[in-house]
Amino acid sequence: MSFEGLEQQFAANGYYTFLAELKTIFLIFGDESVFVFKLLTFLSYFFSGLFLYLILRNIREIGSTARLFIVLFFITFPVNSAKISLVIVNHSINHFLFFFVLWLFTIFLKKRSIIVRIVSLSLFFFFFYSLFISILYYNHIYLLYFNKDSIWNVKNLIKIVAKHTVFFILPILYWVFKNNVFVTTGLYKEYNEIGPIKLTSLFKNILDSFDYSFIEVIKWSIPNTIMEWLFMFIILLLLITFIKIKSKPTIGLPIFIRNLFFIVLGVVVFIAGTYAYLAVGKMPMLNDWNSRQQILVPLGASLILYYFLSLIFDIFHLQSKVRVCIFSVLVSMFIVTNIGVYYDFEKGWLKQKSLMEHFGDAEIFEENTTFIFDDQILYLNANNRIYRFYEYTGMFKKVFGETRRLGQSKAIKIDMYRMNKLKHFLYFNINNYEMSEEKYIVVKEGSYKLNFPNYLKLKFNSVFNKDIYKENVKDILMLETESISK
Repeated sequence: MSFEGLEQQFAANGYYTFLAELKTIFLIFGDESVFVFKLLTFLSYFFSGLFLYLILRNIREIGSTARLFIVLFFITFPVNSAKISLVIVNHSINHFLFFFVLWLFTIFLKKRSIIVRIVSLSLFFFFFYSLFISILYYNHIYLLYFNKDSIWNVKNLIKIVAKHTVFFILPILYWVFKNNVFVTTGLYKEYNEIGPIKLTSLFKNILDSFDYSFIEVIKWSIPNTIMEWLFMFIILLLLITFIKIKSKPTIGLPIFIRNLFFIVLGVVVFIAGTYAYLAVGKMPMLNDWNSRQQILVPLGASLILYYFLSLIFDIFHLQSKVRVCIFSVLVSMFIVTNIGVYYDFEKGWLKQKSLMEHFGDAEIFEENTTFIFDDQILYLNANNRIYRFYEYTGMFKKVFGETRRLGQSKAIKIDMYRMNKLKHFLYFNINNYEMSEEKYIVVKEGSYKLNFPNYLKLKFNSVFNKDIYKENVKDILMLETESISK
């Protein structure tokens, strides 16, 4: 792995947070830095949930049961699987820092410390340009909630806004700063530009995002196999065994109004988290790498899910133990789904290792530079994606240590004129590419079936018998080659 490509891509996107720190990690750990980056991503999301829990403790209408399951939904809701990608690591750190700073903001509202105010304002401004402008409005929502007894009076509302002017104008200052300092360049120059939006299209896109990033996620989380049901049952038993909840009545709003209020708040937060992407023509959804646009979905989804179910439970007067069981079933489903998603990524990585074994052993890849792949085992690609050319070029560089080979999927082939323009970008690994006769490569299923028992055998042999491991990995697929030039 080369950090220069990541560095160039971060710079082109205008993302400079922690770039020096990430480069230091790479220089210290080398190839092992991949693990370190993934560990940073995991810890970032874990501590995001922890600070969300601390934030919710300051909201008296949210009881202990609600707080626990909202946070569990938040950290397990199976979206944004693209966070497994290294290029997302700085977003993950920023995600954690946002909730850390939001927690500081809640401390300021309680203690009115000038030091906390300065620190929270500074960190809000500095760290969150990569998470889009709409996330900065979360602190406004909390500010208005904290003063909810006063905002219904217009004069009091004006006083609140005047008192916290800096918090309210911060997004505007951020937007000016971002567009004049952290500008996007190269291929990403117009990537996130806000274009003209029709209200009818916007409304439809919001509904679509709710379908793709909420309804479909829950439907997708329903177990399909006996193995998934078994995993879910084991996790459910653990949750019910270890979650000890003392049911305490919440105070403040009446129960029905409270549930309705937080459902509406969840919808507002959900829209705020998806609108940032809809405004620039991106649709948050599960398939391919579009899941990276779901980074702001879990908070709104968690509020909607918990309080909508609570509303139903109250209508049918379900006991608290039954409610806990149903909420635990959902958490179990989400955990199993996440395990399945990253198991798919693991299988996809084994497929790529198998491809690289074939690349290194076949003369056709040593002697030629242009390849068209007809991948007939797409089921091994996580998130139903088709490999982009830069995934093939990355594998070629890993095997040969060169950047003169180009591979493209038959389904999404890019013309040579555009490809020549992309040669200048290090992260595509085609800097020294020169066009040659195209070779047609058919990727077919091999003799080693990548089912769960065989996967476990592979993991065992990767530690205790590396020769058999290497042989089995290569047998995951087979390649057929032929010239397509006539």
